[in-house]
Amino acid sequence: MNFETGNPEIDRHMSKVFEQLDKFQTIQRDLAEAKETGLGADGLVEVTVGPSANLLGVDFDQRAMRLDAVSLTEAIMEAYQTACDQMTRRVAEIMGPLMPPGVSAGDVLGGGLKVVSEDGTPKDPMAAVREAFDRVKRLQR
Repeated sequence: MNFETGNPEIDRHMSKVFEQLDKFQTIQRDLAEAKETGLGADGLVEVTVGPSANLLGVDFDQRAMRLDAVSLTEAIMEAYQTACDQMTRRVAEIMGPLMPPGVSAGDVLGGGLKVVSEDGTPKDPMAAVREAFDRVKRLQR
């Protein structure tokens, strides 16, 4: 989107802002529509999940009803885990454009992102982000 105020510097920055907003809207839409399906017991059980690993559906082939309770439970869990693994990869793919250079969305989602304190001890990445935002807020005052 072109933004024209007559000031080239403002126009350039506003165009970048609108480009980012378009990216965010696309990502938001893609996440809202994301669904992944996993199979268990050689396809006798099918589980569908949403982007938060929320269960959207479970379908059984008629032959699945012949399984004993333990085998059916294992098949459901296998299908659910497969669907969740696929969804993790899908969300990482969708979120990729938001990641800074050198940071993989898959690492962030999979717990592979390593953040350390100034003293070198491991730190929760989300806590580090919250602390950074707090520091920015303090500087703005």
